[in-house]
Amino acid sequence: MKILGFAGSLRENSFNKKVVRFTLKLAEEQGVKTEFLDLRDLNIPLYDGDLEESSFPESVEVFKEKIRTADAILISSPEYNHASPGVLKNALNWSSRPYGDAAFDGKLIGLMTASPGNRGGALALIDLKASFEEMGARVYPKTVSIPGVVQVLDKKGNVIDPDLVEMVKGFLSGLLSSAKKLK
Repeated sequence: MKILGFAGSLRENSFNKKVVRFTLKLAEEQGVKTEFLDLRDLNIPLYDGDLEESSFPESVEVFKEKIRTADAILISSPEYNHASPGVLKNALNWSSRPYGDAAFDGKLIGLMTASPGNRGGALALIDLKASFEEMGARVYPKTVSIPGVVQVLDKKGNVIDPDLVEMVKGFLSGLLSSAKKLK
């Protein structure tokens, strides 16, 4: 069993990167193989149909291969202007190219979001769910939305609120159970 995790943010100290890393650490404690992918390291170009036809980006091929080799994908995304961030949407758009070769097709996706605000980025989840379903992915029905994330993370990125830790563990347990059934 392997889970690939990444955040919808490029920021080095992104709350969502911390949430993904924390959740992957919980998965590792259960004997699950995990991989954290930083979209910043891939440097995926803006989607351009001309670029797709002339020279398909190697960074996109790497991204698509990592998706394909995972049994489940865990994504935590911030919410920008009531939707998912452009950098994440761009990566998702590239992952579905060329037409008929969508990397997320049939993949199990677990969605999380974290924000300093009081809604926790929940509107990004609606946007992402629609995109993944259009690409043929299977979106795990339960999600995690963390409002006021500043108050629940320590300096190392660990979730320190015991109730939230239990909620993340329950979410992860369900995601892993679903992934095993699909495997």
